[in-house]
Order: sequence, then C-alpha cells, then structure tokens
Amino acid sequence: MKQSHRMLACGLIFACLFFFTPIPAHADWHDSHDSNDRSVGVVVGVLLVVAIIALASGSDQNHHHRHRRGHEREIYGLVKQVADLNNKTPEPAEKQLIALGTPALEQVLTLCQHTDPLIRCRAINILSGIKDPHATQQLVKMLSDADSTVKIAALQGIGNIRDKDAAKDVEVLAADKDQLVRDAATKTLAQLRNIS
Repeated sequence: MKQSHRMLACGLIFACLFFFTPIPAHADWHDSHDSNDRSVGVVVGVLLVVAIIALASGSDQNHHHRHRRGHEREIYGLVKQVADLNNKTPEPAEKQLIALGTPALEQVLTLCQHTDPLIRCRAINILSGIKDPHATQQLVKMLSDADSTVKIAALQGIGNIRDKDAAKDVEVLAADKDQLVRDAATKTLAQLRNIS
C-alpha cells in the first residue's frame, strides 16, 4: 500500500471518528448547543478529509517526479554508453533503450547528429527497435546521410519497421552511386512491397 493511500485511510478514519463520536449530553445545555457542536464537527471533519486528500495527492506527485528523474538518469547513462567509441559491446545498452521505448527517444535522437558514422548507425539500430512514428521519420532523414554505412543502416531499419510510407524515399537510393546502398535499397523495397 502506498504511503499516500495509508495517509488518506488514516485521515478518513480519524475524520469519521471525530464526526460520529456522540457529543455528551449535559443537563444544562440547550438543544441549540448540540446542533451547533454537531455542525462544527461536520465542518472540521470535511476540512480534515480535504487536507488529507491534498497531502496524499502531493505525495503521489512527488513520487512520480522522483521516478521520472530516475528514468531520465538511466536513459542518459545508457545513451552515454552507446555514444562511447571505446565501448565495443554497445548491444546491451541498445537493447535496454529499445525496451524503454518512446521515453528514451528524445535522447537517442541526439545520437543521430553524432560526428562519427558508427554512433549514428547505433542510433539507427535503436530507432528501428523502438518503432515510434518519430523514430521512423528520423530513419527517413538518415537516408540522406553523407556516409554510405549510415544510409544502409537506415534502409535496414526502415525494412525492419516495415514503413510503406518511406517507399518513395527508399526508391531514390535504388539509383545511388554506391552499389552496396543500391543493393540495400532494392532489398528494403522488396520488404515494403511484400507487406499485405
């Protein structure tokens, strides 16, 4: 049970006990006193419930923000591993970023601007695994990269995602000056045309 839920439950129990506790009758009190005391009890009980709900809500929001910051730190650490040229085994970090999905997308997209084509290819591997519409758009942009290995990686990524909307962009590379790029484009086109 979350702490906020425990706080809310305790507050409601306390408010109920306060509200439903009978007011002792005294011989010298008038009925109006009992009525006024009961009204005060109702107001105080309602205020207590509202205050407890507000505290519980604030506690949930703080927990959410802490969780989100922890997620962002995790993503940043994984992206840093992928961007490290000395890291010869980036696959575990890539797989974790793919598993995190769309929340990791923004930081992964920064790798697409990296000066080294190897890092851009790693970014493409992650984007094709995430399969988010924004990831697909970035893969199409990567088809115009100056480096042939990046173009080929982008073609393979589009083929893995099976994005038929990218077919026209892929067709352009079927006439590329680089034979390997042309072959990759032809293979990707075949994959896109076989989608039912």
